[in-house]
Amino acid sequence: RGEYFAQSKDSNATIRKNDAAEFNLPALEKALSVSVGNRLAPALRKKYPDYKAYRTHEIINTTPIGGAAPSNNIAYMNREALARYVKDNQVPLDAEDYVDVTHLRDAVIDFTLNPVGFEDREAAKQVERAELAALAAMNPGLDIETVPGF
Repeated sequence: RGEYFAQSKDSNATIRKNDAAEFNLPALEKALSVSVGNRLAPALRKKYPDYKAYRTHEIINTTPIGGAAPSNNIAYMNREALARYVKDNQVPLDAEDYVDVTHLRDAVIDFTLNPVGFEDREAAKQVERAELAALAAMNPGLDIETVPGF
């Protein structure tokens, strides 16, 4: 999922809109770069007539096909696998506190790569996420960024 740029119907302005696309890939390694490099623009162009260019993109879920085993790469784990990883590896967070699986995935990756100071960093991110979500809820239709750091 992500965002794409579209032409405004009311003016010559370019606006951002949400998008989502699904792809079948032969392997998960380099899935994001393969999807973006070869498939994203044509898929969005076909799905959204107002599409001009993509802005952001992220993998939110993967499902193995053809009997393949689920990935053990954190970057491609689904919510259930991430929650299991949190428990098995004693990651100091509650997976249920994360509405967005990409935020959960980012937190798990952050802890795995740099456990020192993780709890303080993540607590600050969770506060900022809650503030941004509240702001977005108070201003529907304004496409307020709900991801810290943008």
